[in-house]
Amino acid sequence: MTTTATRLQLQQYFALNCIPTQSNFTDLINGMLNQADDGIVKSAGNPLSIGAAVDATNTQKVLNLYASLSDTNPAWTLQLNPRSTHNDPTTAHSGFSVSDATGTSRLFIDASSYNVGIGTNTPQAMLDINGGANVGTNLNVGAGLNVGAGLNVGAGLTVSGSQVITGQDSTKPSVYIGQDSVPSSNINTNRVICFFQEPGDQQEQNAGKIIYSPPWCPGALTIAGWGSSVGGRAIALYDNVTIKNTLTISNNYSSASPGPALTVTGDALFNNTLTVSELSTLAALTVSGAATLSSGLAVTGDISATGKIKSGLWNVTTVFNNQAAPSAGLPMSAKFTSSGGTLLIFVSGSGSSGTCGQPIVIDVDLDKASLGNLMLFQRVNAEHTSLIPNLFVNTGTTSGTHTIWLNASNSYDTRIDENDYFTVVVMELPF
Repeated sequence: MTTTATRLQLQQYFALNCIPTQSNFTDLINGMLNQADDGIVKSAGNPLSIGAAVDATNTQKVLNLYASLSDTNPAWTLQLNPRSTHNDPTTAHSGFSVSDATGTSRLFIDASSYNVGIGTNTPQAMLDINGGANVGTNLNVGAGLNVGAGLNVGAGLTVSGSQVITGQDSTKPSVYIGQDSVPSSNINTNRVICFFQEPGDQQEQNAGKIIYSPPWCPGALTIAGWGSSVGGRAIALYDNVTIKNTLTISNNYSSASPGPALTVTGDALFNNTLTVSELSTLAALTVSGAATLSSGLAVTGDISATGKIKSGLWNVTTVFNNQAAPSAGLPMSAKFTSSGGTLLIFVSGSGSSGTCGQPIVIDVDLDKASLGNLMLFQRVNAEHTSLIPNLFVNTGTTSGTHTIWLNASNSYDTRIDENDYFTVVVMELPF
Protein backbone atom coordinates (compact mmCIF):
# COMPACT_ATOMS: atom_id res chain seq x y z
CA MET A 1 0.00 0.00 0.00
CA THR A 2 1.23 3.49 -0.81
CA THR A 3 0.35 7.12 -0.26
CA THR A 4 0.78 10.06 -2.59
CA ALA A 5 1.42 12.45 0.30
CA THR A 6 4.94 13.80 0.62
CA ARG A 7 6.89 13.84 3.89
CA LEU A 8 6.28 17.60 4.18
CA GLN A 9 2.53 17.05 3.87
CA LEU A 10 2.59 14.29 6.48
CA GLN A 11 4.51 16.55 8.89
CA GLN A 12 1.88 19.28 8.52
CA TYR A 13 -0.86 16.85 9.60
CA PHE A 14 0.79 16.64 13.03
CA ALA A 15 1.89 20.21 13.49
CA LEU A 16 1.28 22.08 16.76
CA ASN A 17 -2.43 22.72 17.47
CA CYS A 18 -3.48 20.51 14.51
CA ILE A 19 -5.86 17.63 15.06
CA PRO A 20 -4.95 14.71 12.72
CA THR A 21 -7.85 12.97 11.04
CA GLN A 22 -8.27 9.29 10.33
CA SER A 23 -7.14 9.82 6.73
CA ASN A 24 -4.06 11.62 8.01
CA PHE A 25 -3.13 8.59 10.10
CA THR A 26 -3.89 6.35 7.08
CA ASP A 27 -1.45 8.34 4.92
CA LEU A 28 1.16 8.16 7.67
CA ILE A 29 0.81 4.39 7.99
CA ASN A 30 0.78 3.86 4.21
CA GLY A 31 3.91 5.98 3.90
CA MET A 32 5.86 3.32 5.78
CA LEU A 33 7.15 -0.07 4.57
CA ASN A 34 5.26 -3.05 5.98
CA GLN A 35 6.74 -6.55 6.08
CA ALA A 36 3.45 -8.36 5.53
CA ASP A 37 2.01 -6.07 2.89
CA ASP A 38 5.15 -4.97 1.05
CA GLY A 39 7.29 -8.13 1.22
CA ILE A 40 10.35 -6.31 2.54
CA VAL A 41 12.14 -7.16 5.79
CA LYS A 42 15.07 -5.68 7.70
CA SER A 43 15.51 -7.59 10.93
CA ALA A 44 18.34 -6.93 13.36
CA GLY A 45 21.58 -8.60 12.31
CA ASN A 46 20.26 -9.59 8.88
CA PRO A 47 20.46 -7.87 5.49
CA LEU A 48 17.51 -6.26 3.77
CA SER A 49 15.22 -8.94 2.34
CA ILE A 50 12.75 -8.45 -0.52
CA GLY A 51 10.16 -11.01 -1.58
CA ALA A 52 9.24 -11.49 -5.22
CA ALA A 53 5.98 -10.00 -6.42
CA VAL A 54 3.29 -12.52 -7.25
CA ASP A 55 1.39 -11.28 -10.27
CA ALA A 56 -0.50 -12.63 -13.25
CA THR A 57 2.68 -12.97 -15.29
CA ASN A 58 4.34 -15.09 -12.59
CA THR A 59 7.80 -13.88 -13.57
CA GLN A 60 8.52 -13.23 -9.86
CA LYS A 61 9.78 -9.68 -10.23
CA VAL A 62 11.80 -8.47 -7.25
CA LEU A 63 12.96 -4.96 -8.09
CA ASN A 64 12.27 -2.42 -10.86
CA LEU A 65 14.92 0.19 -11.64
CA TYR A 66 13.75 3.42 -13.28
CA ALA A 67 15.66 6.28 -14.78
CA SER A 68 12.57 8.30 -13.79
CA LEU A 69 9.43 7.13 -11.95
CA SER A 70 7.40 8.91 -14.59
CA ASP A 71 8.62 6.39 -17.19
CA THR A 72 6.08 3.86 -18.43
CA ASN A 73 8.42 0.88 -18.06
CA PRO A 74 11.44 0.27 -15.84
CA ALA A 75 14.88 0.47 -17.39
CA TRP A 76 15.88 -2.82 -15.74
CA THR A 77 14.14 -5.44 -13.63
CA LEU A 78 15.50 -8.04 -11.22
CA GLN A 79 13.35 -11.18 -11.31
CA LEU A 80 13.48 -14.85 -10.28
CA ASN A 81 11.50 -16.58 -13.03
CA PRO A 82 12.40 -14.69 -16.22
CA ARG A 83 11.41 -15.41 -19.78
CA SER A 84 13.68 -15.49 -22.79
CA THR A 85 10.70 -14.13 -24.75
CA HIS A 86 8.74 -11.72 -22.58
CA ASN A 87 5.26 -12.54 -23.94
CA ASP A 88 5.73 -16.34 -24.00
CA PRO A 89 5.14 -17.98 -20.55
CA THR A 90 6.63 -21.27 -21.79
CA THR A 91 10.08 -19.65 -22.02
CA ALA A 92 10.21 -18.92 -18.26
CA HIS A 93 13.06 -20.49 -16.28
CA SER A 94 13.90 -20.32 -12.58
CA GLY A 95 16.95 -18.28 -11.67
CA PHE A 96 18.27 -14.80 -11.02
CA SER A 97 17.84 -12.44 -13.95
CA VAL A 98 18.52 -8.90 -15.01
CA SER A 99 15.83 -8.18 -17.59
CA ASP A 100 15.34 -5.26 -19.96
CA ALA A 101 12.38 -2.89 -20.23
CA THR A 102 10.34 -5.50 -22.12
CA GLY A 103 10.93 -8.18 -19.48
CA THR A 104 13.33 -10.21 -21.64
CA SER A 105 16.21 -11.76 -19.69
CA ARG A 106 19.62 -10.35 -20.59
CA LEU A 107 21.83 -11.68 -17.76
CA PHE A 108 20.80 -14.91 -16.03
CA ILE A 109 22.08 -17.33 -13.35
CA ASP A 110 20.37 -20.72 -13.41
CA ALA A 111 18.82 -21.72 -10.05
CA SER A 112 19.79 -25.39 -10.32
CA SER A 113 23.07 -25.51 -12.28
CA TYR A 114 24.34 -21.99 -11.44
CA ASN A 115 25.36 -21.62 -15.06
CA VAL A 116 25.53 -18.04 -16.29
CA GLY A 117 23.70 -17.09 -19.45
CA ILE A 118 24.06 -13.90 -21.48
CA GLY A 119 21.18 -13.49 -23.90
CA THR A 120 19.70 -16.83 -22.78
CA ASN A 121 17.91 -18.14 -19.67
CA THR A 122 18.84 -21.77 -20.41
CA PRO A 123 22.66 -21.74 -20.21
CA GLN A 124 24.27 -25.07 -21.10
CA ALA A 125 27.72 -24.30 -19.66
CA MET A 126 29.27 -22.33 -16.82
CA LEU A 127 29.17 -19.36 -19.21
CA ASP A 128 26.80 -19.49 -22.16
CA ILE A 129 26.80 -16.47 -24.49
CA ASN A 130 24.07 -16.27 -27.11
CA GLY A 131 25.86 -13.87 -29.46
CA GLY A 132 29.32 -12.49 -30.08
CA ALA A 133 31.97 -12.18 -27.36
CA ASN A 134 34.78 -9.61 -27.43
CA VAL A 135 37.78 -10.13 -25.14
CA GLY A 136 40.16 -7.19 -24.87
CA THR A 137 42.93 -9.02 -23.00
CA ASN A 138 43.83 -12.64 -22.33
CA LEU A 139 41.06 -15.25 -22.11
CA ASN A 140 42.06 -18.36 -20.15
CA VAL A 141 39.82 -21.41 -20.41
CA GLY A 142 40.67 -24.39 -18.20
CA ALA A 143 37.86 -26.70 -19.30
CA GLY A 144 35.15 -26.82 -21.95
CA LEU A 145 34.35 -23.78 -24.07
CA ASN A 146 31.21 -23.89 -26.21
CA VAL A 147 30.75 -21.03 -28.67
CA GLY A 148 27.46 -20.94 -30.56
CA ALA A 149 28.28 -17.85 -32.63
CA GLY A 150 31.20 -15.44 -33.07
CA LEU A 151 34.11 -15.24 -30.62
CA ASN A 152 36.35 -12.21 -31.12
CA VAL A 153 39.54 -12.13 -29.02
CA GLY A 154 41.56 -8.91 -29.07
CA ALA A 155 44.58 -10.45 -27.32
CA GLY A 156 45.66 -13.96 -26.33
CA LEU A 157 43.31 -16.93 -26.08
CA THR A 158 44.70 -19.70 -23.86
CA VAL A 159 42.88 -23.03 -23.89
CA SER A 160 44.27 -25.79 -21.67
CA GLY A 161 41.50 -28.34 -22.30
CA SER A 162 39.79 -29.86 -25.32
CA GLN A 163 37.43 -27.35 -26.92
CA VAL A 164 34.62 -27.84 -29.39
CA ILE A 165 33.49 -25.05 -31.73
CA THR A 166 30.33 -26.20 -33.47
CA GLY A 167 29.14 -23.01 -35.14
CA GLN A 168 25.49 -22.04 -35.57
CA ASP A 169 24.76 -24.67 -38.22
CA SER A 170 25.33 -28.25 -37.09
CA THR A 171 25.58 -29.43 -40.71
CA LYS A 172 28.70 -27.36 -41.35
CA PRO A 173 32.26 -28.62 -40.70
CA SER A 174 33.45 -28.34 -37.10
CA VAL A 175 36.81 -27.58 -35.56
CA TYR A 176 38.42 -29.31 -32.59
CA ILE A 177 41.26 -27.48 -30.84
CA GLY A 178 43.14 -29.76 -28.48
CA GLN A 179 42.98 -33.53 -28.51
CA ASP A 180 40.97 -35.46 -31.08
CA SER A 181 37.25 -35.65 -30.32
CA VAL A 182 37.38 -39.40 -30.94
CA PRO A 183 41.07 -40.37 -30.83
CA SER A 184 41.75 -42.80 -33.66
CA SER A 185 45.50 -42.35 -34.11
CA ASN A 186 48.66 -41.55 -32.19
CA ILE A 187 48.02 -37.81 -32.60
CA ASN A 188 46.90 -37.27 -29.01
CA THR A 189 48.55 -33.99 -28.08
CA ASN A 190 47.33 -30.52 -27.23
CA ARG A 191 48.77 -29.23 -30.53
CA VAL A 192 46.13 -30.56 -32.92
CA ILE A 193 43.46 -28.74 -34.90
CA CYS A 194 41.09 -31.39 -36.21
CA PHE A 195 38.59 -30.52 -38.95
CA PHE A 196 35.83 -32.99 -39.71
CA GLN A 197 32.68 -33.18 -41.82
CA GLU A 198 29.33 -34.20 -40.40
CA PRO A 199 28.12 -37.69 -41.45
CA GLY A 200 25.52 -36.01 -43.66
CA ASP A 201 28.35 -34.77 -45.87
CA GLN A 202 29.42 -38.39 -46.49
CA GLN A 203 32.83 -37.78 -45.01
CA GLU A 204 34.79 -39.48 -42.25
CA GLN A 205 34.51 -37.75 -38.89
CA ASN A 206 38.26 -37.13 -38.71
CA ALA A 207 38.59 -35.94 -42.31
CA GLY A 208 41.91 -34.16 -41.85
CA LYS A 209 44.26 -32.51 -39.40
CA ILE A 210 46.54 -29.50 -39.16
CA ILE A 211 49.31 -30.30 -36.67
CA TYR A 212 51.97 -27.98 -35.29
CA SER A 213 55.16 -29.52 -33.90
CA PRO A 214 54.05 -33.17 -33.75
CA PRO A 215 56.43 -35.61 -32.01
CA TRP A 216 57.79 -37.03 -35.29
CA CYS A 217 58.48 -33.63 -36.90
CA PRO A 218 59.48 -31.08 -34.21
CA GLY A 219 59.25 -27.41 -35.02
CA ALA A 220 57.26 -27.82 -38.24
CA LEU A 221 53.67 -27.19 -39.31
CA THR A 222 52.35 -30.43 -40.78
CA ILE A 223 49.13 -30.81 -42.77
CA ALA A 224 48.11 -34.46 -42.89
CA GLY A 225 45.30 -35.61 -45.15
CA TRP A 226 42.87 -38.35 -44.25
CA GLY A 227 42.85 -41.81 -45.78
CA SER A 228 43.14 -45.51 -45.02
CA SER A 229 46.79 -45.61 -46.16
CA VAL A 230 49.67 -43.19 -46.57
CA GLY A 231 49.43 -43.27 -50.36
CA GLY A 232 45.65 -42.82 -50.26
CA ARG A 233 45.61 -39.67 -48.15
CA ALA A 234 44.40 -36.52 -49.87
CA ILE A 235 44.43 -32.80 -49.09
CA ALA A 236 42.05 -30.62 -51.11
CA LEU A 237 42.79 -26.88 -51.28
CA TYR A 238 40.06 -24.72 -52.81
CA ASP A 239 40.16 -21.15 -54.13
CA ASN A 240 43.53 -19.35 -54.10
CA VAL A 241 46.59 -20.71 -52.29
CA THR A 242 49.42 -18.18 -51.87
CA ILE A 243 52.99 -19.24 -51.05
CA LYS A 244 55.11 -16.23 -50.06
CA ASN A 245 58.41 -18.09 -50.04
CA THR A 246 59.88 -21.33 -51.39
CA LEU A 247 57.68 -24.41 -51.83
CA THR A 248 59.72 -27.58 -51.36
CA ILE A 249 58.10 -30.94 -52.10
CA SER A 250 59.88 -34.17 -51.17
CA ASN A 251 58.25 -37.52 -51.91
CA ASN A 252 60.03 -39.39 -49.13
CA TYR A 253 57.26 -41.02 -47.13
CA SER A 254 57.37 -44.73 -46.48
CA SER A 255 55.01 -46.60 -48.79
CA ALA A 256 55.16 -49.63 -51.05
CA SER A 257 53.72 -47.65 -53.96
CA PRO A 258 54.22 -43.91 -53.39
CA GLY A 259 52.55 -41.49 -55.75
CA PRO A 260 54.00 -38.36 -57.37
CA ALA A 261 55.29 -35.69 -55.01
CA LEU A 262 53.15 -33.02 -56.69
CA THR A 263 50.18 -33.58 -58.99
CA VAL A 264 48.51 -30.60 -60.70
CA THR A 265 45.32 -31.33 -62.66
CA GLY A 266 44.45 -27.72 -63.49
CA ASP A 267 46.32 -24.49 -64.15
CA ALA A 268 49.28 -23.81 -61.82
CA LEU A 269 50.74 -20.31 -61.42
CA PHE A 270 54.05 -19.91 -59.55
CA ASN A 271 55.25 -16.36 -58.86
CA ASN A 272 58.46 -17.50 -57.19
CA THR A 273 60.74 -20.52 -57.25
CA LEU A 274 59.35 -24.07 -57.29
CA THR A 275 61.91 -26.62 -56.14
CA VAL A 276 61.23 -30.34 -56.60
CA SER A 277 63.60 -32.93 -55.12
CA GLU A 278 63.55 -36.39 -56.69
CA LEU A 279 63.49 -38.94 -53.86
CA SER A 280 61.49 -41.77 -55.45
CA THR A 281 61.56 -43.91 -58.57
CA LEU A 282 58.60 -42.02 -60.03
CA ALA A 283 58.55 -38.60 -61.66
CA ALA A 284 58.89 -35.85 -59.07
CA LEU A 285 56.53 -33.46 -60.86
CA THR A 286 53.56 -34.59 -62.94
CA VAL A 287 51.43 -31.95 -64.69
CA SER A 288 48.33 -33.06 -66.59
CA GLY A 289 47.03 -29.52 -67.16
CA ALA A 290 48.56 -26.16 -68.01
CA ALA A 291 51.36 -24.81 -65.77
CA THR A 292 52.34 -21.13 -65.83
CA LEU A 293 55.64 -20.08 -64.24
CA SER A 294 56.34 -16.36 -63.94
CA SER A 295 59.73 -16.93 -62.31
CA GLY A 296 62.30 -19.71 -62.08
CA LEU A 297 61.58 -23.45 -61.99
CA ALA A 298 64.37 -25.51 -60.41
CA VAL A 299 64.01 -29.28 -60.77
CA THR A 300 66.71 -31.68 -59.57
CA GLY A 301 64.85 -34.75 -60.87
CA ASP A 302 62.73 -35.58 -63.90
CA ILE A 303 59.79 -33.57 -65.25
CA SER A 304 57.10 -35.77 -66.74
CA ALA A 305 54.37 -33.98 -68.70
CA THR A 306 51.49 -35.70 -70.53
CA GLY A 307 50.68 -32.51 -72.42
CA LYS A 308 52.70 -29.80 -74.14
CA ILE A 309 55.31 -27.64 -72.45
CA LYS A 310 54.76 -24.13 -73.78
CA SER A 311 56.94 -21.05 -73.54
CA GLY A 312 56.74 -17.65 -75.15
CA LEU A 313 60.52 -17.91 -75.64
CA TRP A 314 60.32 -21.18 -77.59
CA ASN A 315 60.01 -19.97 -81.21
CA VAL A 316 60.90 -21.17 -84.69
CA THR A 317 61.65 -18.55 -87.39
CA THR A 318 62.27 -19.31 -91.09
CA VAL A 319 64.74 -16.68 -92.30
CA PHE A 320 65.22 -18.10 -95.86
CA ASN A 321 62.82 -20.68 -97.25
CA ASN A 322 64.61 -22.28 -100.24
CA GLN A 323 65.34 -18.78 -101.46
CA ALA A 324 67.38 -18.20 -104.64
CA ALA A 325 70.63 -16.30 -104.34
CA PRO A 326 71.06 -12.97 -106.16
CA SER A 327 72.20 -13.31 -109.77
CA ALA A 328 75.32 -11.38 -108.83
CA GLY A 329 76.05 -13.93 -106.13
CA LEU A 330 76.57 -13.57 -102.39
CA PRO A 331 76.38 -11.94 -99.91
CA MET A 332 72.71 -12.26 -99.00
CA SER A 333 71.16 -11.40 -95.63
CA ALA A 334 67.85 -11.21 -93.73
CA LYS A 335 66.71 -9.98 -90.32
CA PHE A 336 64.73 -11.82 -87.62
CA THR A 337 63.57 -11.01 -84.09
CA SER A 338 64.53 -13.14 -81.08
CA SER A 339 63.65 -13.13 -77.38
CA GLY A 340 67.24 -14.07 -76.65
CA GLY A 341 68.83 -17.13 -75.11
CA THR A 342 70.12 -20.12 -77.05
CA LEU A 343 69.65 -20.25 -80.85
CA LEU A 344 69.82 -23.37 -83.00
CA ILE A 345 70.46 -22.16 -86.60
CA PHE A 346 69.95 -24.69 -89.41
CA VAL A 347 71.51 -23.71 -92.77
CA SER A 348 71.43 -25.56 -96.11
CA GLY A 349 72.20 -24.46 -99.68
CA SER A 350 74.09 -25.10 -102.91
CA GLY A 351 76.96 -23.68 -104.96
CA SER A 352 79.79 -24.44 -107.37
CA SER A 353 83.55 -24.07 -107.56
CA GLY A 354 85.47 -22.26 -110.28
CA THR A 355 88.54 -24.42 -109.72
CA CYS A 356 88.55 -28.19 -109.93
CA GLY A 357 89.55 -29.86 -106.70
CA GLN A 358 88.79 -26.88 -104.45
CA PRO A 359 85.98 -27.03 -101.86
CA ILE A 360 82.81 -24.98 -102.05
CA VAL A 361 82.66 -22.90 -98.85
CA ILE A 362 79.83 -20.60 -97.64
CA ASP A 363 80.53 -18.54 -94.51
CA VAL A 364 77.58 -18.10 -92.07
CA ASP A 365 77.58 -15.01 -89.82
CA LEU A 366 75.20 -13.76 -87.12
CA ASP A 367 75.39 -9.99 -86.78
CA LYS A 368 78.79 -10.05 -88.59
CA ALA A 369 80.13 -12.63 -86.10
CA SER A 370 81.16 -15.94 -87.66
CA LEU A 371 79.13 -19.02 -86.77
CA GLY A 372 80.94 -21.38 -89.14
CA ASN A 373 80.44 -22.49 -92.75
CA LEU A 374 78.86 -24.87 -95.21
CA MET A 375 81.42 -26.91 -97.11
CA LEU A 376 81.63 -29.54 -99.82
CA PHE A 377 84.67 -30.83 -101.71
CA GLN A 378 83.91 -30.75 -105.46
CA ARG A 379 85.97 -32.51 -108.15
CA VAL A 380 84.15 -30.91 -111.08
CA ASN A 381 84.24 -27.15 -111.49
CA ALA A 382 81.23 -24.99 -112.48
CA GLU A 383 78.75 -27.70 -111.44
CA HIS A 384 76.05 -26.62 -108.97
CA THR A 385 75.64 -29.09 -106.12
CA SER A 386 74.00 -29.23 -102.69
CA LEU A 387 76.25 -28.49 -99.75
CA ILE A 388 76.25 -30.51 -96.54
CA PRO A 389 73.67 -28.86 -94.18
CA ASN A 390 74.99 -27.61 -90.88
CA LEU A 391 73.48 -26.80 -87.47
CA PHE A 392 75.00 -23.90 -85.55
CA VAL A 393 74.49 -23.18 -81.83
CA ASN A 394 74.73 -19.62 -80.51
CA THR A 395 74.36 -19.11 -76.75
CA GLY A 396 73.82 -15.92 -74.80
CA THR A 397 71.92 -14.25 -77.63
CA THR A 398 70.46 -10.90 -76.61
CA SER A 399 66.81 -10.03 -77.09
CA GLY A 400 66.09 -7.95 -80.18
CA THR A 401 66.60 -7.90 -83.96
CA HIS A 402 69.45 -9.91 -85.50
CA THR A 403 70.82 -10.43 -89.04
CA ILE A 404 71.91 -13.66 -90.75
CA TRP A 405 74.63 -13.23 -93.42
CA LEU A 406 75.68 -15.76 -96.09
CA ASN A 407 79.00 -15.05 -97.83
CA ALA A 408 81.12 -16.92 -100.38
CA SER A 409 84.48 -17.67 -98.77
CA ASN A 410 87.31 -15.44 -99.98
CA SER A 411 89.77 -18.26 -99.45
CA TYR A 412 88.32 -20.46 -102.18
CA ASP A 413 86.98 -20.00 -105.70
CA THR A 414 83.32 -20.43 -104.67
CA ARG A 415 80.74 -19.40 -107.30
CA ILE A 416 77.12 -18.55 -106.35
CA ASP A 417 74.34 -17.33 -108.68
CA GLU A 418 70.54 -17.39 -109.08
CA ASN A 419 70.66 -21.16 -109.63
CA ASP A 420 71.63 -21.71 -106.01
CA TYR A 421 69.03 -21.88 -103.22
CA PHE A 422 69.36 -21.44 -99.47
CA THR A 423 67.26 -22.29 -96.40
CA VAL A 424 67.90 -20.84 -92.93
CA VAL A 425 65.72 -21.78 -89.93
CA VAL A 426 66.29 -20.35 -86.41
CA MET A 427 65.00 -22.27 -83.37
CA GLU A 428 64.96 -20.41 -80.04
CA LEU A 429 65.34 -22.30 -76.77
CA PRO A 430 64.12 -20.61 -73.54
CA PHE A 431 67.43 -20.97 -71.71
